[in-house]
Amino acid sequence: MRKIYFSFVSIVLLLTSMSFAAFGYFTAGVDSGSNRIVAANYTLDIQILQGEEDLYTSNTMTLAPGQYAVNLSYVEGSASTGFCKIEVGNQCYYTLQIGVDDNAENDFREKVSFTLIVEREISVKFVPIWGTSVYYGGDDPCYVRGDTLTIA
Repeated sequence: MRKIYFSFVSIVLLLTSMSFAAFGYFTAGVDSGSNRIVAANYTLDIQILQGEEDLYTSNTMTLAPGQYAVNLSYVEGSASTGFCKIEVGNQCYYTLQIGVDDNAENDFREKVSFTLIVEREISVKFVPIWGTSVYYGGDDPCYVRGDTLTIA
């Protein structure tokens, strides 16, 4: 009789635990809220000056040896911050944040200017990118810091 009682209690416990497990399985859920992915538009006004003459014609251009004043200015768009990637052959350089920037004096940097010294004829490409650069600050040689970028 004891064995029958033990078997009966075991079956009841098993059925009870299975029903709680099934209830939990079919009623559990995760709510992540309303996630949206939207495209951003980030534009820079690019000036490449040699003396008073603006040589900028397109994002990709060839520069002769010489010294150029480069001005990158934020143009209002759907993205509030970004930076500029400067491609020279296989080498890339990255600027400070342009737009909203917690490290700027007033949390907004409208313009980044630097002198580009070119020692040989090069093809250079300016690519505006919204978001924050992984090369922001630090000792990375690809980060444009200071007022001068020399390309040998």
